[in-house]
Formats: sequence, C-alpha cells, structure tokens
Amino acid sequence: MVHFYEFVIFDLFKLYMGRSTVHYADNKTNNALKKLHNKLRPAGTPVQRVEYIIELLLLRIFETKIKQDEEFKPLRKLFSADYMWKNPKTGIEESNENRLFSYLPSVSNEQILTELNDNFFPFYSSILYSARQVFEGNLPQKVQDQLVLIEEVFSNSNFTNNVNSGNLGEVISIVANDIEEARLLRTDLLGDAIESALSETGGTKDVGLFRTPDHIRQFMTALVEPTFEDSIFDPTCGTAGFLFDAFEFVMRRIDPDREWPGEKANSELAEWFDQYFKSHQLEYPNIEQTTQFYRTGVMGIEYLGMIRKMAAINFYIRGLNPANIEQGDSLAKYRPVTDHESKSVILANPPFGAQLDQESYPDVWGEYSKESETTILFVKLMFEQLKQGGRCAVVVSEGFHTWDQFSARALRKMLLDEAQLKAVISLPQGLFVSKNGKGQKPLFLFSKRGVKPTGPGFTK
Repeated sequence: MVHFYEFVIFDLFKLYMGRSTVHYADNKTNNALKKLHNKLRPAGTPVQRVEYIIELLLLRIFETKIKQDEEFKPLRKLFSADYMWKNPKTGIEESNENRLFSYLPSVSNEQILTELNDNFFPFYSSILYSARQVFEGNLPQKVQDQLVLIEEVFSNSNFTNNVNSGNLGEVISIVANDIEEARLLRTDLLGDAIESALSETGGTKDVGLFRTPDHIRQFMTALVEPTFEDSIFDPTCGTAGFLFDAFEFVMRRIDPDREWPGEKANSELAEWFDQYFKSHQLEYPNIEQTTQFYRTGVMGIEYLGMIRKMAAINFYIRGLNPANIEQGDSLAKYRPVTDHESKSVILANPPFGAQLDQESYPDVWGEYSKESETTILFVKLMFEQLKQGGRCAVVVSEGFHTWDQFSARALRKMLLDEAQLKAVISLPQGLFVSKNGKGQKPLFLFSKRGVKPTGPGFTK
C-alpha cells in the first residue's frame, strides 16, 4: 500500500506548501467578517465582538441544520404556528414562528436588540425542554448532545445597548446575505471570525489562538490517514480545525464524491486527493462502529473557555459530539492509568512558548517533571498517549531537532528508539509566528513502536 507520507519529496508538496498563509475560505467571506468587525466596533472589546458574531452565526447555522439534517427534522415543528411556547421573561404563551434567524432581517433596527434579548436568547437557552415535546419517544443522543451545546452558548447571551450603536440591522444583513450557506457548514468560519475581529489588535495570539493554515492541516491529516477504527485526538485543539478535517477525511474514504478539502483547495493537491480516495475507499461502517466513532472517535482539549465553545460549535455543525471537546490544560489532565496509549491518531500544532500553569508535570515525564520548554512537554505527552502502531503528525518549534538540553536529547532518542520516525518536514518560513518571531518550523511524522525504522525522511 502506498502511503501519503511517501510523497513528501515530490514537486506537488513544494507547490502546495508555497500557498498563501491566509486562512479565510474566500475573499467574500473575509470581507463579510471584516465588515461585521467594523460595524460592531462600538460594542466592546475584540473578544466581546467575536462573541456577538459567533452567536449570530450560530442562529443562522441552527436554521440551516434543521433545513438540511434529517435527524433534526422534527425540530421544525417548534417553529410552526401550532406550537406555543411559554416565554419565561413575560410568562405569556407565544408562537415560535418568528424564532428563526431568517426573521431577523425583517425586524427594524430599533427592535432587533429587544427581539434577541427577550425572545430569541430565552428560547434557545431552554430549547431542550421544547425539543422533547415534539420528538416521539426519547431524543436521539446526537440531537440531545447538540442541543445541550445550544443551551450552553445562549444561556448567558445578552446584547448590550452598545451593540445598537454598531448598527445591528446592518450586522444582521451581513450575516444573512454576505456569507454563503456552504461556508457555514464546510469551513472553519468561526476561526475566521476570531482572526478577522482580532487582526487589528495583534492577531489571534491576543486570545491565545495560533491557527494552522488550512492547507497545512489538510496535508497533515492526509499524512496520518485516519479511519473509522481510529481514536483521533488533538491535545491543543483551538477551534478544532485538525479534528474536523480528520473527520471529513474519514467520511470521504467512505464516499469519494464528498467535498473535501473543498473548492478553494490547491488544484494539484485536490486532484491527488481525488485519485487517492478512489483507490482507498472504505466500506460503510455498521451501527456499532458509527456509534463508537461518535462517542470516542474524535476528541480534543482546549485551554480557553471561549475557544472551546467555538470548537464545540464546529463539532455541532458537522454532526460530531460537542461534549468531546474538553476545556483545560491537557498536560495537567493527563492520567497515565486511563490515558496512556489511548489514542491511535494525534494531530496538533501546540502553542509552543506558552506560559505553563504548573511548576511540574510528573505524570507527563517523571524524570524531567519540571521541564519548562512546552515543545518538549507536548511532544512527550503525545508520545505517551499514542497507541502502539498509532500515527502522530505534529508541528514543533524551530531548533527542536538540535536542542542540546538533556530532556530534548532524551526525547529525540525516544522517538528514534521506540517509534518509527517517518518524516521530518521543514515548513516554509512565515507560516507561523513563534515567540522568537517568524521562522521555519519542522513537522514531525511518527508512529509508535511500528516496524523497525530504516531511517526517517528529511525534506524541505
């Protein structure tokens, strides 16, 4: 069997890596997000503006989901003239016909704030109760998991009066008309929203988010070739780009006609993928396999609460389990008894150089428990979590393969002795911004305790 990683030296790789580092799905989406940012400027800090944008996008995404997703079809009854809902703010039973995002563009600019705060947000913050009234029998687990997320997002939603001064009517119009429906469900639109809103204040690093360009994510996903049998994990998942790309890769191996990596992908690589998926098709999994994959197949941890929420929304959009995104310090969360060799695929671009929460992490590496270099700690964490025969693709700090401290040398020896180091790929300068500025970063690809290596491949 020919593996994707065996092609890393070919010209297509160089062409693909040379793409622009801009993450946005397309110029139209980029311009729409920038307009949203500008219109909401009087509404508060960049982080507050991102929250407002995300909540409006989620309202539109929810409406798109109940139109397109058969599992959510019964929820359409909630918005019929026959269904009455008791508004907890007024105590009055009301019709829900006007509780979908598509109604908002018809509301006057002066009334939108009241409509959102008094009608929309109270309804969506308690939607589980209403959903149980329209489903026959118990709620399907997938629907329940996703509605729990909806309630979480809107439970504390409240647009302040400052939002009105940002012309909320125009904001609604931009969300309704300037973002294509396909962009809502097929791209990391939430990550784009963060990047757009924060671009004037030093970028996404202001909220601790260091995004990986789409083409790098897709390339790394192909290197590890995930399947339905895998447990896929990102210990520093951000908005979950690696995880939903891995999910889309798995799904396309079942359905070669599925759209991934999308129409905006590099044409040469897209052509290569077309050929790959035609010759590497998988049989459709049975119910047991799909249930297990939904429950434990794709998982991540994100440090920041706001970013974790957005990762969970990205899971919701794609029908994955939002509860599989945990919040916290993945280094501190690691428990050898339950987590050792528990994942078969790991994809990550950790926040190297970030400040550590703890002075030591003995569960990650007892011998070097007080190691302060996050690159070393995260790579060691991934090595510990990887199952025998599992695959890991991770971006590391520049210089990792030459650092001279004892811990770095011990970790490199571990990778060579106990893993099959398949490739070390030097990514182009400027793709990532590190603590030392812009510089080249290597991509390490390895599997754990596989066939004795004949020697890794090195390429630029």
